[in-house]
Amino acid sequence: FLDVFRSCQRVPLLGPTLFSTYIRLAAPYSGSVSPRITVFTPGHCRIELEERWALRNPFSSIHALALLNAGELSTGMAFLSLTQDMGRRAIITKLSGTYKKKARGTVFAECTIPQDMQAWLAAGGSGPKMVKSTIKNLQGEVVAECEAEWTV
Repeated sequence: FLDVFRSCQRVPLLGPTLFSTYIRLAAPYSGSVSPRITVFTPGHCRIELEERWALRNPFSSIHALALLNAGELSTGMAFLSLTQDMGRRAIITKLSGTYKKKARGTVFAECTIPQDMQAWLAAGGSGPKMVKSTIKNLQGEVVAECEAEWTV
């Protein structure tokens, strides 16, 4: 995915949209929330999610599962960006979310793989690892947290 992201970034103004469209096609369920991947480097991913009618719950905020979907996608992209270059695969085996406050407007799901976990992967580690994503609003307030267990 990193190579495709880098290629898309070469297209002025349309790069993020092209890559986000690619992700929607590659992972249709994750694409159902219309994520916009704004930052993607080895071990790091930031996804923008805009509130829209299809993502709202009855309480006039972004639905909890839409937030969790964006959180899971950010953990997967960050984690898998480190395993794919090694020719290794990983699968999600657990997923949970904690909701702190109503999510309104634009939110960002961001995941950075800690250095010790990156070293573990580089050393050939296998088994489950818990990966976290924090979801914040435009004011920088945490609206939700996502924990995804990825097993190599």
